[in-house]
Amino acid sequence: MTTPTVRGKVVSLDDLKELCSYFVQQEFERQEKLKEQENNGMLNSIQVKKMLNVKNETLWRWHNSGYLCHVKIGNRNYYHRADVERMLDKRKEV
Repeated sequence: MTTPTVRGKVVSLDDLKELCSYFVQQEFERQEKLKEQENNGMLNSIQVKKMLNVKNETLWRWHNSGYLCHVKIGNRNYYHRADVERMLDKRKEV
């Protein structure tokens, strides 16, 4: 087996793993942005949990109490971006 090189420089296996991870993460972020644009201001549960730093249980409780309601599309829950951003603004005020 030959040693991988890039422009004449030896590349370690760890370097290749890191580079692959970087490109996978970049593609994942690009896909998430595309999904956001397709949903016309709607965010899925994963995006909302990440933005608000909460768990599934919290989103469920908020929905049941009317604090942050979701819209069911197919078998997935989506949240209005404006509602989530409003919650973020409220947190900044505190």
